Amino acid sequence: MSLANASDFASLTGGEQILPSPVFPINAAQPEALVASTSANFDFYVLSQSWQPYFCTTGNFQGCRNPTPYMSTKLTIHGLWPNNEQGPNPAD
Repeated sequence: MSLANASDFASLTGGEQILPSPVFPINAAQPEALVASTSANFDFYVLSQSWQPYFCTTGNFQGCRNPTPYMSTKLTIHGLWPNNEQGPNPAD
């Protein structure tokens, strides 16, 4: 689905449009724009997400004792982590 069709998709599914404003789409036809200008010690990034209601059932975390409405119903970004195809992953 393209970003141009996101509002149509939201109206068809009864959902709300959750795209941020303004949206800056990435042009896949120009991958050279996505290449880092410096060398890195890893091969790719992993996008890690967390489903907050489940996260709060797995332990006794301070933020889960009295969660906000957002924390009790949303999928959040946990991090964007560098990884390697082979060998150990980068660490601090």
